[in-house]
Amino acid sequence: MTRNRFFGFVDYLIYLFQANSRHGIHSPFVYQLAENIVYGSAISTTENIAELCRKRMIQSNSKISFNMNTPLMMGKVAEQKIVSAKYARLIYRLSLLSPHKHIVEVGSSFAVLPLYLQRENTNNLERLFSRTTTSGETVNLESNTIAYHIFERAGKSLEITEFNLRKYHSSERVTTHIYQSASDIIQKLHTVDEIGLFILYDYFEEDEFWKIIDCIIPKLGSEGAFVMVKKNRSSFQEQRWKQIEMYDPFTVSIDLFNIGLAFARTEQIKETFIIRY
Repeated sequence: MTRNRFFGFVDYLIYLFQANSRHGIHSPFVYQLAENIVYGSAISTTENIAELCRKRMIQSNSKISFNMNTPLMMGKVAEQKIVSAKYARLIYRLSLLSPHKHIVEVGSSFAVLPLYLQRENTNNLERLFSRTTTSGETVNLESNTIAYHIFERAGKSLEITEFNLRKYHSSERVTTHIYQSASDIIQKLHTVDEIGLFILYDYFEEDEFWKIIDCIIPKLGSEGAFVMVKKNRSSFQEQRWKQIEMYDPFTVSIDLFNIGLAFARTEQIKETFIIRY
């Protein structure tokens, strides 16, 4: 159930009351992460392009039908799915921890995050852009190439994502995948050795959720981050985040209100942080 604005405001006040700044953090890893990532000043060189895409999507009055459902206002869907510029900048800085590892996004941001996180200085889209069809055929991309992987349930969302990647001249190596279950995602990730960022937006039933989590944890290493986007948008997602905080393999969890970060650092004792952002 989605939270209404009143309860969202109350939740935010509670978060501010509980949160610490970097000066209340005693873990060296988390202190450095707060200093350089949460409160850092690095800005993506492609932020203007990504923000143009985000604003046009949110302002769109077009009606779109996803998976043969009742048409929805594109701007409303985009507003729910795409993080604000504030959090997109944070995810960009977070990506700098693992610049040579795969990025996985489950639930498309309609290309906004890939545009923020571009890691290649080229516009050769025929070489960089590929799509995995429902039959499993991948075109123009070797499986061992470091890439940005986007998983979506709705084919229409992927069409919009691919259109935006081309329209705004993305230089990121992107593969897009339609999925129906967690098993489809896990199967594709078997060829991925190291994940720098795993960005989750979509909902999953409990058993499927934990199958995905158990699949990605060995691939994250010490620096890779699990990112739950808009974790407070519903009581269901808030409960999922509380479970992540309690899950033993995630030794570091960081609550930033609108998103949550979790790290599987085997060299560190288990700690949970609420950081003001």
